[in-house]
Amino acid sequence: MSRSAPAPAATATATALAPRRSAASAAAEAAAIGLLAVLVAVVGLAFVVGGEHPIDDALALAPALGAVVLQHIGWALGAYIPILLGFYTIVIGGQLIDTPGAGRTQQLLGWVAVTMTASLAPAFVLIAAACVHDPTQAGVVFVLLPVSAAMVFLAVQLGAFNVPERSRALLVAEHDRAWARERLATLWSRSRRPAWLVALTTVVAAAVVGNLLAAVLSRSGSAALASLPAYLAVAGILVVAGFFQSLARSTTPDRATTVLGVLVVAIVYLVTAILPLSLLLVRLDAPGAAGVTVMGALVAASTYWPAGRRNHRASRAWTLRAAAERVAAIVLVRRFARASREIARLRALSVEAAEEAAAAGADAAGAAVQPGFAGRLARAAQALRGA
Repeated sequence: MSRSAPAPAATATATALAPRRSAASAAAEAAAIGLLAVLVAVVGLAFVVGGEHPIDDALALAPALGAVVLQHIGWALGAYIPILLGFYTIVIGGQLIDTPGAGRTQQLLGWVAVTMTASLAPAFVLIAAACVHDPTQAGVVFVLLPVSAAMVFLAVQLGAFNVPERSRALLVAEHDRAWARERLATLWSRSRRPAWLVALTTVVAAAVVGNLLAAVLSRSGSAALASLPAYLAVAGILVVAGFFQSLARSTTPDRATTVLGVLVVAIVYLVTAILPLSLLLVRLDAPGAAGVTVMGALVAASTYWPAGRRNHRASRAWTLRAAAERVAAIVLVRRFARASREIARLRALSVEAAEEAAAAGADAAGAAVQPGFAGRLARAAQALRGA
């Protein structure tokens, strides 16, 4: 006997009950993937260009590359839009109803849609560079903006379905709530000062100490004062990297993400370590190398200061680690509340689905036992509802 197609009401109900996340979360994921794609493109282009100043040469080449991208972006968008529309029809249109593993398929399609859309970020950056370099090509913006807006809208809507199936989503939410509660209990040394104030104080203090050391060793106060903005910029990069690595370590249960954060900070410190070496070996500037080294050591000490209940009050108030744990506590409290709301929502949906299934089974059983004309009429009504 052939299987009947799902009724429109059933399709709408299944789509409404499908687990989803907020569009803002999907948009943030797309932005993060797009930024990562741009960084990878810049590093890869610098590696290909080579030379003494690979980053500068790669950035100088961006307008010419953007002009080339303009010649091919049309067919790329012509391929992306139909694919996203197909995904949207499959997921939103209820094509996966009563399909085994429908939740996993929705999750996969949402992830692919977000990733393929965000991967075009380097192309749009190059096009922007070409338009800035040659304003006569800026007219293409009036075509790309509506098309890219439609693409982002479809990707974000599909990305909202990038969540586990309901049973797995409930387990994930319960795990998140338990992990947030346990992690909150370990944040002993969180600061009572605003995080931005601690970060700004660390940047200024480390830069000034390093700059003063270089001035004292070089006995040239005017030259050291002129290099203070460079010290502030390098200290700012180190502080931002260290702060977000500490924050990720306190708020991310995924070990791979934590390791990735450590690697990113290690790369930042490695690049910064090259600076004093170049000052010492190329420019023979020993005072500058000493100043940069001391500055980096101060920021590293503030970032990796040991946590504990017996720490001095100043270390709890003014270290980057304590400031990151203050922000982490806020993030974990919000995560606990969000997980609690998600658990309540999923349990309510499970109860509703169980009640609907029980009601349908009761109708079918009642129709089966009713005699005569009334029984035939009830069975016909049941058949019409399932048609």
